[in-house]
Amino acid sequence: MFIFNYKLLKKLRNQKKLSIQELSNVVNIDRSLLSLFERGKKIPNYDEINAIADFFEVQSDELLLRERQEKDETSEIIQQLLNKYRFDLSNSEHVQKLNELVSKEKKRIKTIRNKHRNEI
Repeated sequence: MFIFNYKLLKKLRNQKKLSIQELSNVVNIDRSLLSLFERGKKIPNYDEINAIADFFEVQSDELLLRERQEKDETSEIIQQLLNKYRFDLSNSEHVQKLNELVSKEKKRIKTIRNKHRNEI
């Protein structure tokens, strides 16, 4: 699973001082579609990611936020909860409670991200 790094696209475009229309002309992707990519409203397909990466001379992976980041984030949440609540991982009730708290925290973070995307 991956998430398109729309903030990087906008940053790269602004660094080259290009309008969305100018970028559209160069990478041969519709202007309105590029606008959706840049606002995080749509994820480009493989060919579109490669076209953008080629133009900006970056690796396509740089334009993607991979699942690994989500796993790293989950690990960080777990560590924070373990530090805060001092769960005993040999106790099944503690493990269950930890899993519930991790799930709630991930939902909270997702809600915040979605709200931020809608404000952009």
